[in-house]
Amino acid sequence: MNFLAINADDHPDLIRELKILGIPTVMTVDGKKQISRMTGAQPPASYRLVFETLAAGDEISAMPVSQRDRFMRLGIGAMLVILAWMYATWWLLPIGLIVMFWGIYDRCPIWRAITGYFKSKVNS
Repeated sequence: MNFLAINADDHPDLIRELKILGIPTVMTVDGKKQISRMTGAQPPASYRLVFETLAAGDEISAMPVSQRDRFMRLGIGAMLVILAWMYATWWLLPIGLIVMFWGIYDRCPIWRAITGYFKSKVNS
């Protein structure tokens, strides 16, 4: 496994070619195929998980959501649902439910089954 650091200021053409929009961006590549991409600063555990998964030869699934992020997404979603109910602004209801789901999608077996099905169709 090799690690290559590229300075965005020194290689702007390469950054545009790779469609890197945020710094830092960590990409894992196998040959010419991109396996994963993480944009923005991540906790060390996220980087460790990606590299350990790749070293074991396993496929990378969705990145785990930190407990803090999970709590914030569930809280914000719940507030939107409550606001939709209190002020009869029903267009907020689906947005609140989507934000709440965004906090738990990585633990949902139905979501894994659906995304696994579509990944298998795309890869075959």
